[in-house]
Amino acid sequence: MTESLASRYQAAGQGHVFDYEDQLSSEEKQSLYQQLEGIRVEKMETLLQAALEDASKSTSGDIKPFTGPVGRVDDFSTYATSREAGMKALQEGQVAALVLAGGQGTRLGFDGPKGMYNIGLPSEKSLFQLMGERLKKLGELAGAPVPFYIMTSPLNHEETEEFWKANDCFGLGENNVTVFSQGLLPCMKDDGKIIMETAGKIAMAPDGNGGIYPS
Repeated sequence: MTESLASRYQAAGQGHVFDYEDQLSSEEKQSLYQQLEGIRVEKMETLLQAALEDASKSTSGDIKPFTGPVGRVDDFSTYATSREAGMKALQEGQVAALVLAGGQGTRLGFDGPKGMYNIGLPSEKSLFQLMGERLKKLGELAGAPVPFYIMTSPLNHEETEEFWKANDCFGLGENNVTVFSQGLLPCMKDDGKIIMETAGKIAMAPDGNGGIYPS
């Protein structure tokens, strides 16, 4: 363990991550140090406080229907102008599509990424296929391909990436489809202490939809 690494964690109040260091083999120590180096421990307290504050503000109760004004385009000329502006933006490469696809289909009774789920259409197309084919058609209408970004989680990244490759990206072209993984954050107790999964490993979890920004 380097002194700088130890001092960083001690200063952040997370020195307990080294409590079982003496019980680890040389390989386990190196694995732990590598994991610790990749964690911005100085930011963890701020992130936890923000999460706890958001949780305290959340409310529960009856869900009421939206009663505000709903926009409509009754003027065809407005629609045509908007469509023309959208197509121009597509042609000039100013627009891309993004889907946050880090979730698993567990609640759907499906053992795999949600995007691979067959939603029961007669075509038996998956959600990913429907997205891919719509973007391909949009690109054909615009005269330029639409870049597609798919954010996965470390839990389903490899499976998602292989699925798109196995299906030739549903005609979008491999260069127009980018599959990337969101990051991980240490699991923490309410008192701010990082949770150890084992003596030599920090418990980690995907960093949520907000992970799109650093990723």
